[in-house]
Amino acid sequence: MKPLYWETAAALTSLVLMITASVLPVDLAAYFWGAAFVIGGVFKAVEGIKSTLREKALNVEFLMIAAALAAFTTGDF
Repeated sequence: MKPLYWETAAALTSLVLMITASVLPVDLAAYFWGAAFVIGGVFKAVEGIKSTLREKALNVEFLMIAAALAAFTTGDF
């Protein structure tokens, strides 16, 4: 399959997980939010890390993934 297909499928799966998480109790919703972050962000994370290593400079994809991880680890989701 083409990469765009997988990116679109990941984004839609992430959307479904986020909608589900918004109606669940907080302790259970954290797992759904975490899965949504991972599934929805994996392609951009890989792209950002590759670009950062290739260009030897930070880019917006890498910084956004770092911000999302920081927000999740502090419970600000």
